[in-house]
Amino acid sequence: MSFWYVGSPYSKYPAGLDEAFRAICRVTGRLLTAGAPVFSPIAHSHPISVLAGIDPLSHEFWLPADAPLMAAAKGLIVVRMATWEEASVSPARSTPLARRASRSSTWTRMGRSRPRC
Repeated sequence: MSFWYVGSPYSKYPAGLDEAFRAICRVTGRLLTAGAPVFSPIAHSHPISVLAGIDPLSHEFWLPADAPLMAAAKGLIVVRMATWEEASVSPARSTPLARRASRSSTWTRMGRSRPRC
């Protein structure tokens, strides 16, 4: 089964890391409810970083951990949350997925009742 990789703000989210996590979990839940097979690295990695004592902002740690999932994704869904355009490191800029994003990407905004993808 193929899936979409969900890119979203995290490190620069104005309400903080915990609220970024909660917000992206809500969006990811709506995508899943709409029938979209998705993987959100924030929904996956934030609780792991908190409970395992791993620096949640370490791109040196998290990018290699997420790389196989980025490579396997059929495309990228970018969630237009606050600061989404300011992401310092994002899947759209840092991985092979970026090369495919021009033909297999979609965007969703916070608050849509049924995200399209």
